[in-house]
This record gives sequence, structure tokens and C-alpha cells, in this order.
Amino acid sequence: DVAEVGRLMEKLKTVKGKGKKSRVAILYDWENNWALDDAQGYAQATKRYPQTCQVHYRYFWERDIPVDVVTPNFDLSSYDLVIAPMLYLVSEANMEKLAEYTAAGGRLVGTYITGVVNESDLTYINGWPAPLQRVFGIKVKETDVYYPKDHNGIVMGDQNFTVHDYAALLEPSSAEVLACYTDDFYADEAAVTANSYGAGRAYFIGGRTDNDFLLALYNQISEELALTNPLIVSGDPEVSVQSRENEQGSMTFVMNFSEAVKHVEFSGEHHDLLSDQIVTGEIELAPYQVVVFED
Repeated sequence: DVAEVGRLMEKLKTVKGKGKKSRVAILYDWENNWALDDAQGYAQATKRYPQTCQVHYRYFWERDIPVDVVTPNFDLSSYDLVIAPMLYLVSEANMEKLAEYTAAGGRLVGTYITGVVNESDLTYINGWPAPLQRVFGIKVKETDVYYPKDHNGIVMGDQNFTVHDYAALLEPSSAEVLACYTDDFYADEAAVTANSYGAGRAYFIGGRTDNDFLLALYNQISEELALTNPLIVSGDPEVSVQSRENEQGSMTFVMNFSEAVKHVEFSGEHHDLLSDQIVTGEIELAPYQVVVFED
């Protein structure tokens, strides 16, 4: 087995120097995570900052759309979409950075429990910070924290979705209302908004939803930005298709992470490095099988 791994690694050595080219980034901040862990104003069991980032990431992983996970000091200018869930701790400098990114044409997604404290973990006074108000076109008036048995709902178009754990009460100024709450004293008030800012657009998700809502929202955004994997005609959520490339060419790793036989259809013609075969159209993958294209 060790010798076989060595033989395969030798075939894959041309991956050296190749990298991922992503149009989507998810902002993850360790200092924000530490501050949230220590925050006493939210239910301890349901804050789940890392898991929330993973839920947003899931949409793109299942569609084989490359995503970079970046920190707040990272250059965002190369991305078409930046997702920044639960930025409880955010400095004024990073607020302005997000504003500049959006004004230059980027799409920004923010959520509940954002913009509460600065980099010293001190609460912003005089309401929600002004830079965030400008970018998202809203004010966050307060955040409703639910008991585990409580829930609300939102309606977007003709679709209804469940809200649990947290619900921010929003006051739109320039933002368009995409979805409204259905229950409680804030029924019919804004739950999800979108605001045109400069050449870009900023979305704010006020309530924690299940995956079905994120699927509906990211379908809209992905369609606007044409976020697809051009290699795939028909994919499968349990088969990962990830590419690495440079000026010399690209390598694409097709990995079946399930215990079932899967079928994925590709566009064009590809050379499978591992079998040394030319592959076109639909391929069948045995459980845990890996295929590597070199183009």
C-alpha cells in the first residue's frame, strides 16, 4: 500500500506550483471567535460561529465552486463574493475595508450578530456602526435571542423558511427588503435585505435559517455572478471536483467521498493521470474512487 501511494504521488508531482483560483471568499476571524466565545449576551450553546461559517460554505462545496477562507487583513479585491457571517468583533478599519470592497463592485453577505464590539472587545455606542449602516443600507435595532423551543419564520417571494436561535430587527434606509419575518411583534418587518452600494451590492441576513434559505439566496447570487464550475455538466454533492492551475495548465481532482457508486458528467475531453486514459462525458466513480485530470 505504501509503495502504491508513492507510485501515485510520482504521477501527481506536476501539481507543484499550481494553486486554486477562487471567486468566492469566506471571512473567518479567530479574534472574533474568541470574543464571541466570551460574550455573555447570547445563548452559549447556539452561538456556533465556526459551524455557521461551514453552513455558508456548504452551498459552494456541494456545487464544486472554489472558495478561499481568508482573514480580515487579506486582500479582498480579487473576489466577486465575500461572505462574512457573525462578525461580532470588527474594527472600524475592517468596516471601511468591506465598504471599499463593495463600492468597487463586490458582493458582500453579512448576518445577525455583526458589528457589536471593536478590536478591543468594547461595545460600539450610539447604535449600529455608521460604516455598516452605509454599506448594508439598514440599522440593526436589536437582536432577539430564542430559547431552543422557539422559532420564527421568514417569507421570500412565495417561499417560507424557518428562523431559529437569533433574529435581528432591521430598519431599512436605502436597502431593498428581500424577505420579511412572519411572526411575533416584528411580523412583516425586514428579515433579509440587499443594498446597492457604489458598484457593488451588500446582503444582510437578519435571522438564522436552515440550509434551505441559504440555498435559495445563494442560487440567486450565483446566477447573477455566473458562479459555476465550467468543467461540470452534471455533478453530485458527494463528489468533490477541485482544480489547481497555473500558466502551464491545470489539474482537477475528482473525489467520491461516499460509499456509493456515483456518476458525474464533464464537458470536454480530459486526460486521467492515474489510469492514463482519455475521459469524455459521464464517468462512473466507485466508492471513494479518485480520478485526476491533467489539462
